[in-house]
This record gives sequence, structure tokens and C-alpha cells, in this order.
Amino acid sequence: MSYRSALHPSQLTRMEIKGEVSVVEVPVESLEDTIGVVIVLMGPTGAGKSSFIEALNSLSTSGSLGIAKDQLETVTADLRAYQVRNVASIWGLYPLPIYILDTPGFADPRISELQILESIKGWRDACSSAEKVRVLYFHSISDVRLASRKKQCMDVLKTFWGTRNIPTVTLVTTMWDRLKPASRAAAEERFASLRDDHWTEWCQNGSKATKFENTYESAIDILKHVAQLADRQTSANKPQGYGDVKSADEMLTVEQLLRERIDALQQRLQMIDNDLRTLDDPELRQIFQQDRKDVLDTITTFNAQLERLHDLHRKPVNWAIRSLKRIRRWIISRVVGDR
Repeated sequence: MSYRSALHPSQLTRMEIKGEVSVVEVPVESLEDTIGVVIVLMGPTGAGKSSFIEALNSLSTSGSLGIAKDQLETVTADLRAYQVRNVASIWGLYPLPIYILDTPGFADPRISELQILESIKGWRDACSSAEKVRVLYFHSISDVRLASRKKQCMDVLKTFWGTRNIPTVTLVTTMWDRLKPASRAAAEERFASLRDDHWTEWCQNGSKATKFENTYESAIDILKHVAQLADRQTSANKPQGYGDVKSADEMLTVEQLLRERIDALQQRLQMIDNDLRTLDDPELRQIFQQDRKDVLDTITTFNAQLERLHDLHRKPVNWAIRSLKRIRRWIISRVVGDR
């Protein structure tokens, strides 16, 4: 991907609004050569990514986009791109358009985290090259505790986006508008814990944690922050693949999640088979058989993704082994030749 700009990163930036702010969907491909700011929305299913887009568009005379839904399965099954109209990020003297790239939600039963990372890997790589790519990671403040699955999703983002790009990421807590007054104090404590316990290192290295109140004003404030400059940690290596591990025998979080999904689906398949053995009702059998087919299809898809992940990590190892063998043969040939 190419996001070329003649501007030096040291130039100051600001955001400018001219007229009625609206959000319109554009082809994802149109962002590939843009000089504008691209903001990638990530986070678990139902965390409020689509609500953020709707809030930006809420004062538009064109009406609602109809993309924000209250449900456990993701509304966004594929990448979707939007342009924020009448808003520009001013870099020096140049007004640059602002785009939003909405991704499928993590922890969705039909879409693996690996599949989502595959779809945005090019944007992560562009971000590593000091281009104008940002991430908003959404997390619901209404969760009384940080569930293991939600923490794993955060870990997937962190290891994938990389230490180098920490300043380009903002943690956006959501659902504040749904809290009852009596619950606000407890939510503030959860926010402090989230920021100080789970986002500490990232906050210390340039990332921010903020609150989204599900209003136009709140969405614009967040946009103003992320549309500005973000210095990379150039001393850190550019992230590669789907993340880094501390040791050779350690498993990537995204692989761990994928394996857990496959195991859960295999257990579900076993339960369906057990039920089919005792079901006599033709209509119920048809429903269960369709469910069985859907589960098998998903298992096949996830197994193929796991195999591709293994191939990706095997290639560098195999290349290194082949190189060592070639060096060994060359040394032996020299020794034999000297004799």
C-alpha cells in the first residue's frame, strides 16, 4: 500500500470542520492510495464501533446509516470504509481527508481473529512506516470485570500492532450513556483499573485511554485527537506477521484463540450428533442437520486458517535451515578441496 506525503512528521496538525458533518460509505479499495488519515476501528463484537460511526453522522440531514445494532454477532462481516465529509486533518498547509475503516468484531462465533488480522495487515504495515494510520480499540465499560476472552482480544491487538506503533492506538471505552447514575462511580473505577492495570505500559509509551459518550460531540473530540500526529517508537522493530512471541515454544495469542474456537466447535458437533441419534421429529432433524453442516463448514474454514498460519511461521525456519545446509556443504567442499 502507498500513502505518500511530502510533509515532514514534525509539522503541526489540527482538525478543521467546514459545514455539516456526515459519514458516507466508500469502496475499501479507494483508501489504498489515499494521502488522507485512515482510522481503523477494532474491538470485540458489540463494543460500539458502529455506534461511533453513527454518532459522527448523527447531525447529518441524510439520516441514520442503520449500521449500529444491539446483538452478539458482528454487524460488519467484512471491512467497510467510510469518509467523514466536511472534516479535514490539517497537516501544515494541507487539508487531508479523514477515512474510517470498520473491521469485523473480535470474539464473533463465525469470524476468527486471525481472519480479521489478515484483512488489515497491510494497514498495520503502512502504520509502521510512519503513515497516517490510526487505531481506535473499543471496549465496553459496562463489563463488570475484564473477562479472559476480552483480555485475550486486547493482547491480540497489542502484539499485532506492535510496540513501534503504540502512540497510534487509542483505547475507547463505550456504553457510558447506558449507565444508571448509581452505576457511574463503579464504572469510573473500572475505567481507572483498565487504564492503570491493563493499559499501563501502553499509556506510558504514548497511547491514550478515553471515554465515548455516544454523542456527536464525544465522537468529534475523539476524532480530533486521533487525526493528529503520532510519533512512532522508531527504536522498536516493525511488527511482522501476526505478532511476536517471547520464546520459540510460545504460542501466538491469535493461534491460541483459533485453537480454542476449533475445540469448542468440535464439542458442539459432538453434541449435535448425540441429539440426532435420538431425534425422530423430521423438522427438528432438518434444523439440527443444517446446524451440523454450518459447524462443519466453520471448522473446515478455521482449520485452513490454522494451516496457513503454520505455513507462514514454517517458511522462515525452513529458509534458515536450507541456508545453513548450503553453508555446511560449502565448508565441506572447501575442506575436501584443500586436501
